Amino acid sequence: MKSYSVKEIADMLKTNPETVRRWIRKGKLEAIQDSRKEGNLVSEQMLKRFLRVSPKYAAILASPAFLGPVFGIGTVATIVSEIMMNKQQKNANGSKTRINISEIKKKLKIEIDDKKQSIRRKEERIRELQSEIEAEKAELEEVQQLLRSMSTKTDDAEK
Repeated sequence: MKSYSVKEIADMLKTNPETVRRWIRKGKLEAIQDSRKEGNLVSEQMLKRFLRVSPKYAAILASPAFLGPVFGIGTVATIVSEIMMNKQQKNANGSKTRINISEIKKKLKIEIDDKKQSIRRKEERIRELQSEIEAEKAELEEVQQLLRSMSTKTDDAEK
């Protein structure tokens, strides 16, 4: 089951992370804290329960745009539902809501660019970590070599 950090929940609900922490402290939002370093984690079930009993956020729970990132609806469905909701809000006069393919393409291109940037950042971090690992391995080998040479000299001196 998926878990969410305080920051993820704050971003989803468009509120301050401290507000989410206050809900947790007051017992309104149930959370698990395995370690102080990792902070509070809220399971999907706990988040759903909180949203159902919170009048301000109950409507958000039913929103397809919100459901997408939280409860597994795909990116395309989320984008389409966001466009639909925006159009329906603009067409409050009751006229038919039509989705323009160019709008979807535009949103998808933005999503693609965001994903590519995220992947590039993560790949760069992987390269940095690999470089750090190689440097530490070299240091480890030097220390082990020194220990071996000291052991050999000590063994020779004891004979």
